Amino acid sequence: QCSKKLKIPLLASFHTLVPEGVHYLVKNRKIQDFFKSVAWKYLKWYYSHFNTIIVPSNYVKKILLDNGLNNLTVNPTGIDNTIFGKTNNGKKIRSKYKIGTSPLIIHVGRVALEKRLEVLIDAANNILNTHPKSKFMIIGKGPAREHYEQLVQSKGLSKNFIFTGYVDDSDLSNYYSAADVFVFPSDFDTQGLVILESLSMGTPVVARTNSASSEFIE
Repeated sequence: QCSKKLKIPLLASFHTLVPEGVHYLVKNRKIQDFFKSVAWKYLKWYYSHFNTIIVPSNYVKKILLDNGLNNLTVNPTGIDNTIFGKTNNGKKIRSKYKIGTSPLIIHVGRVALEKRLEVLIDAANNILNTHPKSKFMIIGKGPAREHYEQLVQSKGLSKNFIFTGYVDDSDLSNYYSAADVFVFPSDFDTQGLVILESLSMGTPVVARTNSASSEFIE
């Protein structure tokens, strides 16, 4: 109402694929699909009040267009290069977790089902067949930590996986520096700032094709 009375443009941003999080409400797939359709109808109505919707990637722009949202502008979010992009102490992290010179594969982010960490866990044995001393580090906290810890245990991989819990931003660049590869299996994220953080630290990234993250990787 203020925008209309003042006759100035009204902008909004879209950073979370809310309909893809319905598994927090119900487990039944058919009911999930119903909730997704309701969520998209609501979002279409809500965002129709704005002159422009700012989205962080072309991937998200296409999803919104497919669901009837228009007036979209792509404007990726940046990162703080005063924290990331500098030489940091990866050796400190390797020493802390007694990793030594073993290949280290990391994931940084909220530990939740939509991050699809089971993709990395399922791939671990194939990686270990080639690089048997490899270590996998899951950095962050979230509601699915216990679920993924149990999945790792059920596959006999407890000695290879490290769950660090929350890591403060001031120390996070050291973890990127310690890693040989950063893995990001999520197709839920609308951009994935951790991708840019890892690349800024010189750590290569493996991400899903046809995802927002893949736009930032050559």
